Amino acid sequence: MKMRTMAAAVILVATLGGCSLWRGGQTAVVVDPVAFAQQAAVDDMAQIAMARIAMERAASTDVRAFAQRVMTDCQARQRELEAVAAKNGIALPDKLEPLDQAKVDRLTAYKGEDFDIAYMDLMITEHQQNFLAFEDAAKAGGALSTFGQTFLPTVRSDLELAKTVDVNVGGALVKQFPG
Repeated sequence: MKMRTMAAAVILVATLGGCSLWRGGQTAVVVDPVAFAQQAAVDDMAQIAMARIAMERAASTDVRAFAQRVMTDCQARQRELEAVAAKNGIALPDKLEPLDQAKVDRLTAYKGEDFDIAYMDLMITEHQQNFLAFEDAAKAGGALSTFGQTFLPTVRSDLELAKTVDVNVGGALVKQFPG
């Protein structure tokens, strides 16, 4: 399950245990902490794998620097997630889901400037999905709320940097909004 799908499924989870979706006219966010933690772990593993490829195949120094930042941020997030998951009895996956592995595998078909564009376009999509999921987790309360609150600014910052680097390499944002 991808982060975006998980974020959309939050409403379904809210019905478990009699949780109310409405409080004072506002929608309450309810996140399944197990699903969130497991997906966050998979997403970090995938982004680390993609960043490693970027370190070898990217033509742009900006893309390489972004990949290094993603690797550093994901590794720090993974360490914290492992601690939070262990404290809350949540088993984390140790391998990529087939869809994520396919994304990693597809990236190996590109080199140089083509790689830069493909990687940065993918990073925008991945980080947008992560941002929505972390935002929901941060608002939800419960076991992973503090984790979500702690790392939401990093995810937001990485997303904004991904957009900037994407524009610099001529990626999808340039094609959508030509200057």
